[in-house]
Amino acid sequence: MRRGMAALAALVFLAGPAVSQPLDSVKLDRAVAEAGRWSEQLGRAINTGTEAFEELNGKVQSLAGTGLAGPAAAAAAPGIRQLIERNRANLIRSNAMLAALPPYPAGVPTEISGESLVADARAQNGRLLRLLGDYEAVFEAMGKNDSEALKRAMPRMMEGAFALVGQQKLLFRNRQAIVPASDSTHQALGIAVQIYRTMEAVARQTVAVRFGDAAGSAEAAAALRDEMKRVAADTAALAAAGRRNLKREMNEFESLRRSSASNPAEARLADRALGVTALEEKTFEVGDRLAAFAAAQAQSTAQQLRQAAGSSLLSPIARLESDYMDVAAEQAALTGSGPE
Repeated sequence: MRRGMAALAALVFLAGPAVSQPLDSVKLDRAVAEAGRWSEQLGRAINTGTEAFEELNGKVQSLAGTGLAGPAAAAAAPGIRQLIERNRANLIRSNAMLAALPPYPAGVPTEISGESLVADARAQNGRLLRLLGDYEAVFEAMGKNDSEALKRAMPRMMEGAFALVGQQKLLFRNRQAIVPASDSTHQALGIAVQIYRTMEAVARQTVAVRFGDAAGSAEAAAALRDEMKRVAADTAALAAAGRRNLKREMNEFESLRRSSASNPAEARLADRALGVTALEEKTFEVGDRLAAFAAAQAQSTAQQLRQAAGSSLLSPIARLESDYMDVAAEQAALTGSGPE
């Protein structure tokens, strides 16, 4: 996911909202530079909070596969407890870094909300801190050989497998918010939001189905069906709106290319813009596939979800994510480092 995030970040800044009126270039350059430094600080804070979580989560999930019992579990417990404390310290440091962030710089022609970015990062840190407490409760139950407590804790153990997916959804939603809805990039970013929304819902509700009693499993299956119906409808609407915007944008860039025929530098920029924009169609094709997947999952029963292997449900979404990020990487590659 990190490779994709980096590629898409390049795309978003390329295709940000157009400036509606001339601005003093020196002031604008200064504001953009300040915003870049602010964003780097926020990125460091977020990375600080999550830098050791994947290691911890991997070991916890591996331990969960052993049934949380026996010599192997007992031997692994001390090291995992140390990782829990390391992650808690990282999250505390991350929150301190977030608190120390200055206000988002003024003068940048964008709708981005620094306050919402910080709020989302704090909320994610809060979720991870609660998850660490859940992990500790599991090890306390292990120490007491409390099999019933371990059984109740198993769904919380599985929470770690998708704890960071919600973070991706929030980050893409924030990026989407800074691009006008009249820009096809707004809808393209919305497709990414829907991918992570789907991934989170499928993982969370599937766990609830498998570990719940009959009533709980039926409720979780119904919740997943409802969410998938909404995902299918929302994704189809995004793809349709994006294609309408894309058609208009391609016409505008074609007109620009024709009018720039006597200016090679401007013509190259127009060609590059056409190439980057045309690739949006691939993003919307990913959206079509996501909508079809969600529509199929909207028919799933609790029995089908219990019988399906977790990988069989999440693998198609992971492929969609990979294809989406490949498009973003193609677009970032086309932008190069500026005019030739």
